[in-house]
Amino acid sequence: MICRRCFNHFPNKKALEKHEENCQNHDANKIVLPEEGSILEFKNHKHSMRVPIVVYADIESFTKPIDSCQPDPDRSFTKA
Repeated sequence: MICRRCFNHFPNKKALEKHEENCQNHDANKIVLPEEGSILEFKNHKHSMRVPIVVYADIESFTKPIDSCQPDPDRSFTKA
């Protein structure tokens, strides 16, 4: 369900009807895009969140050496 006034999306008709009651009391929305070639920059670093943990994973370290060139249907295998 989409509001024809502001183009917001809602999961069901009841949510749309509840939204429309409030939406009609406000001016319609207008999308304004930056000019082509302009640069957008994040300046409000006080609103950013610090990440407490960083994980670097190298999944290639879990690969096992190939025993033979023939695939084994009972085990995972890699064609070299």
